[in-house]
Amino acid sequence: MGGYLDWFASKIITWQKAHGRHDLPWQQNISAYRVWLSEIMLQQTQVETVKPYFIRFLEKYPKISDLAHASTDDVLAIWTGLGYYNRARNLHKTSIIIHKDYQGAFPSCLDRLTELPGIGRSTAGAILALSMGKRGVILDGNVKRVLSRFHVIDGYLEERATTNALWRHADRHTPAVETNVYTQGIMDLGATICKRSAPACPECPLINRCGAHQRNEATKIPRRKPKRKKPVKDRLFFVICNEEKEVIVEKREESGVWAGLWSPPERCKEYSLGKILEELNLHEDSVLDTATERPIKHSFTHFQIKATPIYVRVSSSACSELGARFRWINSDMIKKETVDVGMSALALKLIKDAPIG
Repeated sequence: MGGYLDWFASKIITWQKAHGRHDLPWQQNISAYRVWLSEIMLQQTQVETVKPYFIRFLEKYPKISDLAHASTDDVLAIWTGLGYYNRARNLHKTSIIIHKDYQGAFPSCLDRLTELPGIGRSTAGAILALSMGKRGVILDGNVKRVLSRFHVIDGYLEERATTNALWRHADRHTPAVETNVYTQGIMDLGATICKRSAPACPECPLINRCGAHQRNEATKIPRRKPKRKKPVKDRLFFVICNEEKEVIVEKREESGVWAGLWSPPERCKEYSLGKILEELNLHEDSVLDTATERPIKHSFTHFQIKATPIYVRVSSSACSELGARFRWINSDMIKKETVDVGMSALALKLIKDAPIG
């Protein structure tokens, strides 16, 4: 399939050449490394958010060998604030495999690509189509929206039958010629014209045959299942500062939420200040000030954290040697966003908002 240019692909290719995006950072000096990095960063993240991260990442790791030789902590540090940190960990793992097993060159076979950590069928398709001149089929969020509306697929996006139908349409429309232009075009169309809300239907090259437009149902498709109420987990975050504007952070476990990142110590809501000070070898007499602030809600895919910040200022003279999983970090580095460890957006906010220290 895809060995010819159907009406759908032809319209998208013509539109892309005239109206698509051509100046995104990852569209310059195209390579498999740059396409892969952009595709991973763009998962569940807006283009404007990704741009500065992509540029900074390439400045630090211009080649995949540079990334392969980096430490996981360094990679997480440059990813700080971008979220979904498993992407960064898988990125690092894959770079090591490609450097060691593939002599630094991405495999040009779909099956080999999808064996790599963090690379699914759609990301592999994008690498093949955008950087290798091969036929690769993609199905990211933008493409799902375009295909769902054009073909009036009104099943829930979360259902396997819907996904399977979308893959069939994606495969049928993807041409074997100018695949790179088509692939960029359908992504651009979804991002700039066939938007989630307020789609610009009069500007769309597919309007004459779009089923959802003809039924006046573009804003109702694609359908998502109603969101269930997320369970809430109550947590205390102890933000302990000294007089030198340093704050204590703790390395999290290598599994679970924010695995391997650094954060103000998080404990259950019954945890006492005395207990955390004991963990840190700090005497209660060293406490100069405390403040408990209003909780902050932080949402994940399946639950929310109700984070209550407890700000504690301690005397610098009382500061002792911390255990292996704790360290002091200069809070000014965090406020200037020059932190050298990986931290979650919530951890950054808690420290930036510190009213003491």
